[in-house]
Amino acid sequence: MAHKFKPSYTSSIAEDIMAERLIRAKAVEFLTEEPMRLKSGLISPVYVDNRKLFYYPEAWSDVIETMASRVEEFDLSFDIVAGVEAAGSMHAAALAPRGAAPIPPAAARHHGAPRSQDLRQPLAY
Repeated sequence: MAHKFKPSYTSSIAEDIMAERLIRAKAVEFLTEEPMRLKSGLISPVYVDNRKLFYYPEAWSDVIETMASRVEEFDLSFDIVAGVEAAGSMHAAALAPRGAAPIPPAAARHHGAPRSQDLRQPLAY
């Protein structure tokens, strides 16, 4: 069953405030001398370290609000919300309840655990 986010805000002013807070949190690095290659293969002179946001609740809240706004704006639906390790899993944990969607654990399986204990499957209670 696909879930929808509850409406949030979206505006250029809100995006400007978010950008300013990201820069103040020192989460944005401009790599003009040596741009980084993203996993997608694209080369970018800008890096945003989302892990730093957890020490700046207002900046993190702005990111979450903007993400939720984009989901609403583009009328996206989903069955689950998942994120990758570090910041991605924290963002997913903040977004999932807004859409009343389940969120799988960040780690798919504990090392050494048998496949029958795969955490990607919902736990039976």
